[in-house]
Amino acid sequence: MAQTIEEKLLRAIEYDDTIAFGTLMDETECGRIRLGRFPVLSLMYLYNSRRLISAYEREFLEISSWKVLGEPSRIVNRFAVKAGKCLRLYFDKVVSPLEMLLVLDKTKRLKKVYPYTRPTDEIKNRLQSIYFIKYSLGISFNGDGIIIDRRPLSAKEKKRFTAIAVGCFFAAAAVVATPISISSYVKKHAGDVTQLNQIDFAATTTYTLKRDIAIPDNYRVTDMSCSIVGNGHKIILGKNASLGELSGRVSGVAFQTSGTPIFTVCAENATLSDITVKVNADVETDDNSAFVAITNYGTIDGITVNVDGHVSAVAQDGADGSTELIFGGVVMHNAYTYGPAMPTVYGTVKNCSVTYTGFTLSGETYANATFGGVVGVNNGVVQDCNVSGSITADTFDLAGACYANYNELIGIVSETDLSQTSGEEWNPIVSGIAIDNTTRLERCVYAGDITVAGQNTALCSGIIARTYGSNIYCYSSGNISVTADDAYIGGIYAISQVVSNNYSVYFGVADHCISEVNITAAVEDTSYVGGIGGYVQEGEFYQIVYDDYGWPLTQLLVYLGGGVTDCIFMGTVNGGYNYAGNIVGVCGANIYEKNSNSYTSGETKSRNFDGNYYTDDSRPAFGAVAVSETQFSQVRGKGATQSTESGIKNTDTYKDIVDKLGL
Repeated sequence: MAQTIEEKLLRAIEYDDTIAFGTLMDETECGRIRLGRFPVLSLMYLYNSRRLISAYEREFLEISSWKVLGEPSRIVNRFAVKAGKCLRLYFDKVVSPLEMLLVLDKTKRLKKVYPYTRPTDEIKNRLQSIYFIKYSLGISFNGDGIIIDRRPLSAKEKKRFTAIAVGCFFAAAAVVATPISISSYVKKHAGDVTQLNQIDFAATTTYTLKRDIAIPDNYRVTDMSCSIVGNGHKIILGKNASLGELSGRVSGVAFQTSGTPIFTVCAENATLSDITVKVNADVETDDNSAFVAITNYGTIDGITVNVDGHVSAVAQDGADGSTELIFGGVVMHNAYTYGPAMPTVYGTVKNCSVTYTGFTLSGETYANATFGGVVGVNNGVVQDCNVSGSITADTFDLAGACYANYNELIGIVSETDLSQTSGEEWNPIVSGIAIDNTTRLERCVYAGDITVAGQNTALCSGIIARTYGSNIYCYSSGNISVTADDAYIGGIYAISQVVSNNYSVYFGVADHCISEVNITAAVEDTSYVGGIGGYVQEGEFYQIVYDDYGWPLTQLLVYLGGGVTDCIFMGTVNGGYNYAGNIVGVCGANIYEKNSNSYTSGETKSRNFDGNYYTDDSRPAFGAVAVSETQFSQVRGKGATQSTESGIKNTDTYKDIVDKLGL
């Protein structure tokens, strides 16, 4: 998936990458962009992007109006730590560059750049409020100048004093004046530690725990550069405590939390390995979240997470349901870094085990909340992870492993029972592995029960709810039970959709998959139910034909869409439905009749439906084809073969799938 402008811009600022930023300037005039509440220059100050500040500060100081794009959550987390009590000034206000400098205590630079700006009275008032909140001191303005009362010395400035008496005096003042989230009075102690104040989180030191460590409520670390070896000892985080952005390594630690993310970000070089996380969730939030890290660019390998308790998603003020609130069991966003001067580095979550015991979720309708058992959004690699237990949700969509997969989701096993109830303003979506897949989902297994009781339109499946990509060598079993007005239900996927941009067309395919799901539904109006796929859309496109000289000759109308190939259904479809089939409930009439995606790969012609098997002879392989949005017709039974269970298990297709999955 193409990287968004927001992500490119923020990564260039984070890495102080003048080349990447210069390219964006040429393409987008990004100096006039604001990511939510944060203008580009404010972000440069927040991330201390020295090269970019040197190159662009003077130019960007004169900008007072911006094009607004999305506000990445990691900006919010970083700013919240820096702003402290001043955060209350910015629930819905822009953080201008002048205000950001003052929040960051960069008063000298503020005085220097102030004459080049024309701040409004509103900005001046907030500058005065910031300084009063932080130090109970004042700011005044004189023409093009700003007069700032002398503030208390910072920790860095205190170090300039070498006299013991003076040092003791200011150290005592720091203890009184500094909240617990600031570690300016840490007793540096490399090696073995037995108490919290022996750890300097900003240092590149390695610490070894010799006893359990308790971290108080609301304790906040900005950057954790150190590494910790736990040797099985616990780090017990109080409510709303956070260890900030991790760039070090953590291993052998047993964490205990109340559901607040342990880390805001795991950076590219960060590693979490051989750790356990016990979560007794007690969370109410209107922001994206996770139990281990909000965003991961590093490596999370071999961790065990055990979750009970409750998460409640509340809608932000003024929310209309157009945005989504996303949760992940391990990370919310498994991301990647990209830049013209560096190779792409994918965040990795692998060999992890997550267990849910009596875990519940509830969401307000306009919170539009979704929960992924391992990750929320995956732009990196999620591989060889296991999920088990049970999750019960009210107005909260569920995926056993991942909400949206945009890269690689491989070797996931989910044995989690998933249950969702919802009211009249909600369209329930529940899937054993993922809700959306646009790229590659491979060797995934779901074995559990899915129960949905709601109204409107429900999407339910054993593996993937909506697919635009490939779903290869997957297996699903258990029971799917749905009550709704309308429903799309499939043993592997609920619906294969067709999407396109200027260059490509994407559609979902199930290939070499086995479904042994038993489907039962009480649907008031229309239902599309398939042992493999519920509904396979087709798209209508025009293909330009060129002559030998490259001149366009004509346009040919072609139909593209997803399909089901070399798949096996050995479950049951119970009850009466509008459209139900052992392989597919409904598919596009043109792609079914032509049975070709109208393109070739090398010498191989791609087919939509081929090599499939099923056992139940009471239903056809395909329920119907869609001639139009409202007109459906019966179909012949091509693309699939009815056989006995023993006969199917003797086929090369069955043996190949079982071998690949290790069943």
